[in-house]
Amino acid sequence: MTGLTWTLGIATYNRADVLRRCLLLAAKQTRPPVEIVVVDGSDDWAETREKALAELAEAAPGLRVIYDEAVKRSAAAQRNQCLRAASGDVVFLFDDDSLMYPDCAERIMAIYDADRTGRIAGVAAVLANDPPDETGGDAEGDGVNRIAASGFGQVDAKRSGASRFARNLLGASRTFVPYDPAYVLPQLPEDLGVPNVGLRDTMAGFTMTVRREVGLAEPFEEILMDRGPEDSDASHRYTRHGALATALDARVCHLVSPAGRFGLYSRFHLGMLGAAVAHRLHCVDPAWSRPRFRKMIFRRLLIAAIKDVRRGNPQMSEAKAAWDAWRLIDRVFRMPEEELRRWYPEYQRGVLGRK
Repeated sequence: MTGLTWTLGIATYNRADVLRRCLLLAAKQTRPPVEIVVVDGSDDWAETREKALAELAEAAPGLRVIYDEAVKRSAAAQRNQCLRAASGDVVFLFDDDSLMYPDCAERIMAIYDADRTGRIAGVAAVLANDPPDETGGDAEGDGVNRIAASGFGQVDAKRSGASRFARNLLGASRTFVPYDPAYVLPQLPEDLGVPNVGLRDTMAGFTMTVRREVGLAEPFEEILMDRGPEDSDASHRYTRHGALATALDARVCHLVSPAGRFGLYSRFHLGMLGAAVAHRLHCVDPAWSRPRFRKMIFRRLLIAAIKDVRRGNPQMSEAKAAWDAWRLIDRVFRMPEEELRRWYPEYQRGVLGRK
């Protein structure tokens, strides 16, 4: 039986050098993509396009490449543009600074292939510390962050005992408020028959893959700008269609390139408030969700204050970001959708303008 096909879909902005590394590593996968789709919001996108096409033609002759200018410049909108252009059964919506190990796609696609009834909506890779094009791509298990459970699942073994105690006491890992009061986390098929697969409840964009039809049915929320949690919101909604899995042997190095990044306050504030906005727009019962979201953000406020104190941050940037988000929760959840869609883009521009 012929296996499913996959498309690499990359939304990019002003990261030409790392983007080309990302594309070349994807093209050289042991299970290569049926196509690569790039949506570029950069002013010099045409110049980058020519360089990328030339390199890909040499590295992977015959590979279909779609390299388009962004219709709307934002991570969410560009990812939606990727999904609309893609033809593969599965779309890898990795960040442009996500560098795939040679067998990454093979490991992920083996899970989709084994799921013959389509009960898995999305599969995430795991993070490796070292770039594969600097290590030779053959470091078995070294420096791998094996995300086996729910959420982004970052390992906190390096935290101090006091820090872990505070986070456990305040429920730092409980950051998910279901979109539906009757929500039950979809489980992996018992007959999957593929080793090293974990269950999760959300995915980060730098490791995210999804069945194309699910991605089109649950598009990224374009009201969220570049500091918004568009990946976690979309993947929460993917669970309406099936389970989310982790391919524990599928490795990606996320470089976290600094270009396009904003300050600590902007990142944390819009991350928390954007999650509330997306939740308000897509939840089943805003009245049920609002008090639960307030409680969750308040826990994060306390944790942020502890972190700021421990770091010796006199500006208390992270705590202030959480406090300012918490104060707006009631307004967000009580605002009519049409008004919210007008207000929040302007609010984000104001925050990002001061960075």
